Amino acid sequence: MAINLNFPDQTYSNSNKPQTSTLKGDLNNIENQVNANETNISTISGNYIKKDGSVDFTAKQSYASDLSFSDDKELVAKKYVDDNDAENNANAVLKASHNLPDGFGLNYQITTGLDEGGSDDLTVTLKGVDGNALSSTNTAYFRVENTILSVSSALSVTVTDADHFTWATGKIQANDGQLFVYIINNNGTAQLGISSSSNLTTVATNYYDDSGQTGSSGHTNIVMSGTRNATNTCKVIGRINVQQASDNDWEAPSTTKIINKPIFETDWLQWTPTFTGFSSDPSIVVTKYKVKKGECIITGAAVSGTSNSTDFSFTAPISCINESANNFYLVTRCQDNGSIPSTPGHININNNTKTLNCYTDLNIGTWTGSNNKGIYFTNFKYLTD
Repeated sequence: MAINLNFPDQTYSNSNKPQTSTLKGDLNNIENQVNANETNISTISGNYIKKDGSVDFTAKQSYASDLSFSDDKELVAKKYVDDNDAENNANAVLKASHNLPDGFGLNYQITTGLDEGGSDDLTVTLKGVDGNALSSTNTAYFRVENTILSVSSALSVTVTDADHFTWATGKIQANDGQLFVYIINNNGTAQLGISSSSNLTTVATNYYDDSGQTGSSGHTNIVMSGTRNATNTCKVIGRINVQQASDNDWEAPSTTKIINKPIFETDWLQWTPTFTGFSSDPSIVVTKYKVKKGECIITGAAVSGTSNSTDFSFTAPISCINESANNFYLVTRCQDNGSIPSTPGHININNNTKTLNCYTDLNIGTWTGSNNKGIYFTNFKYLTD
């Protein structure tokens, strides 16, 4: 027995797609008819749905997989966007973008490029997830707080061969480093930013934009495309591996790694500290650091160096936060005058400095000015911004 049902209640076309409420109403009517009849229904008249799931719409679009019957005659709606229609797909992506969590993006990947032998700059570019340039039919979307940013044209930022992130004094240079990629909301217009900090919510006081450097240099610098606006807000959308030589030229990292999602910490990375208080620097040196959401964590050892001073210090990879009374301490194991004391020493870093001071006890005990000395430190954590 065929069921006479005028479905849909209007002709649907590319420019006249069903509203969700209308579609649900039509589907409910059909389902009620199906449930009321146990016969082997083969068609529904009008613009009809067959039992094999095929659909005959006047617009002749590819709706073959859109509506179907399950074995228990329950009508299932799968979708009604034409898969072959780029405009409809773009609209579907736009709708999906409104459900993005804060800081997340849709249809993007981060790429890097080097101008080695030329300007030696680093360029970071956003592309579609398919690897092609962003366009009106290949648009990326990002949510920054309550704003949805669309990027439908080329967006990139160039980091020149300068010590923007003070990596020279931190001795991160000549080692693989990692930088965080930001999407920036400039009153509804998307901009791209790069920073060594993962903890920025607005464009840093210290920044470098198309107008040049503003503010004093510091680890919270952000290098950005376009011109800074005082109300810019930003979100981390990824992370890249980089390497900067001691002459500030950008070079290929020993390990290429790009993360295309919000991430707020680095891997464990190597830095090369500068030591004070030695005629011969420690021969056993393991120095690793991790940046994590406004903190720096360091771990390692520096022992078997020849002392020529009662002082002992070395450079940290990143400066301590510039806030008064923010000094950080860690109890450590020491080596002094060639042996390991039975009492612990400690290490500390003071606010707004990049110097790690080492002591032979929990006060400010000094070192023997000869023979070997060193220190072991594990997971020493301090605030950076």
